[in-house]
Parts: sequence; structure tokens; C-alpha cells
Amino acid sequence: MPPVLIKNLVRIYTATFRNWRSAKKSKILAAVIGLLFLPSMIMVQTFNMFKMWLYLPQGSELMFHFVSASMLGVMFLLFLTGLPVAMHHFFLAKDLPMLLSFPLQARQVYSQKFFETAMSNLGMFVLLGFPVLLSMILAIQFNFLLLIVVILASILFICIISGISILVSLLCARFFSIKKVRRYATLVLGLFIVLAWASFQFIRMSRLDPASIDFDPAAIENFSNLAAGSSFF
Repeated sequence: MPPVLIKNLVRIYTATFRNWRSAKKSKILAAVIGLLFLPSMIMVQTFNMFKMWLYLPQGSELMFHFVSASMLGVMFLLFLTGLPVAMHHFFLAKDLPMLLSFPLQARQVYSQKFFETAMSNLGMFVLLGFPVLLSMILAIQFNFLLLIVVILASILFICIISGISILVSLLCARFFSIKKVRRYATLVLGLFIVLAWASFQFIRMSRLDPASIDFDPAAIENFSNLAAGSSFF
């Protein structure tokens, strides 16, 4: 990206940082705790479950299926969250008139908007997807090289999903009203979240955890068969 776009991005994130600094410490602490609570809870629960699974004959395969199914769900979630975000950054963002007034090529503006969309998906991935991958690494045996590979693969994963979201948003903008499509995309995202929550309630993770009193060996077999047919990798 040319220097003018880099400066623009630096100003955006600097302004965001200044707003955080001007906030009360109690608000900052509450926000940090809130952001760390969900990934920490996911990581602790999945790590303990993975460690117990590794004592089972097919534990490694079961863990692989679980991680694959989780990444498949995260992929759909990133696509659905990335779609309205991409529509906002590419068509409704307030800085678009300023960027288009500069003597820049279209691909240079697209590069910045792609970066902003990917950063939004990065936050969602860190909250929901990366804790599962980190739990897998820790359960197997921590390896710094494996961690680097997972991080690089995660970045590629985020970029691919962000690119798909952007392409779909550009196609929608060509044939439909972008504001209406954005509202519909947000509605579909809400329905997906509700269905995902209902699915977790139906599966009940405690039934898959050998250390839980609700552990059900049949649930592990059923989940393994189901996940084997929907694995992402």
C-alpha cells in the first residue's frame, strides 16, 4: 500500500487507542476482562477435554474431528460476519470520499479495505477459533514451530474467508441495494448464532468430556461419526 493509505490506517488506529486511553480505568479493565473471558473459557474447557481424549484409543482422531468441525463453524461465522463488514468498508465507510479524492488506483483502495475487513475477522477468530487450536497444541505437546505454522495458517485462513466475503459483497452490490443486503446479511448472521447456540445446547459439551459427570461414551461415538462427515480439513 502507498504511504498515504498507511498514514490513514495509522491515524484510524491511533484515534482508537487515544479513545481507550481517555476512558476510565474501570471501563478498560471491564472491557479487557470481557474480551478475555470467552477465549479463556473455551481454551480451558477444550484443553481439559483434549487431554482426557488422548487417553482413549481413538483420542487423537476424535480431537482432529473436533478441531475440524470447530473450524468449519468458525469459517461460516467469519463469512457471515465479514459480509456486512465488507459492505460497510467498501461502500458505506466515511473515509471513502477522502480515499477516492486521492490520485490512487482502485486496487490500492481495495487493499486498504481488504486489510480492514480482515482485521475485523481477525478479532472474531481470536475470540472463537484460535483458543481451540492453541488447546490442541498444548494438549499434544507444546511446540514453538507448530505454533508458528498454526499462526501462519490462521492468517491465510482469515484472508481467504475475508476475500470470499468481499467478493460476495461486490456481487451483491452489482445487483441489489447494498443497504438492504447488509440488513439481510445481519439477520442471517443473527439466525446462525441462534442455531449455533441451540446446537451446542443439544450436543452438550459436558457429554463429550470424560472428566464430567455427564460424560456419555455414546455421545463421543455419535459426534465422531458426525464430525467425520463435516471435517474442514
